[in-house]
Amino acid sequence: MHPILFRVGPITIYTYGLFIFLGILVAYLITLREAKKEGIRKEIFSSLVFWILIFSFLGARIFYIFINF
Repeated sequence: MHPILFRVGPITIYTYGLFIFLGILVAYLITLREAKKEGIRKEIFSSLVFWILIFSFLGARIFYIFINF
């Protein structure tokens, strides 16, 4: 697998980043469908997913710093 999928001017699209994005998108769509079945409003669910993503990336960065320094 190629590490760089393609480049558009100064923007480089990496294969790993694309698949991470696709995984998050598919997980969001599947859980959104399940949330609708349970009667959870889309606005509340989307807000929850947004904060989960923010704190996940923040926690991963803090863990990386803790382990490597």
